Amino acid sequence: MTRAAPIFQAQCASCHGPAGLGDQTQGVPNLTDQEWFYGSSRADIRGQIWAGKGGVMPSWKSRFDPETLKALAVYIHANAGGQ
Repeated sequence: MTRAAPIFQAQCASCHGPAGLGDQTQGVPNLTDQEWFYGSSRADIRGQIWAGKGGVMPSWKSRFDPETLKALAVYIHANAGGQ
């Protein structure tokens, strides 16, 4: 969690917002609720970060190492109430 928070702020917050609330008017999903388009498990979230989705979110597989991808998935999952 500690490792991923600054990465989220630097790389993800520009679209999803600093708190991860997204912007539905722009088609940017809220990452803090229980509504998920492509699955809500940590593995699902990691896959979405890795591959990108919907032709809008870019793939981050070439930008982050596997440990960082996992840390971001855990961070996002936890912020949405996941255990």
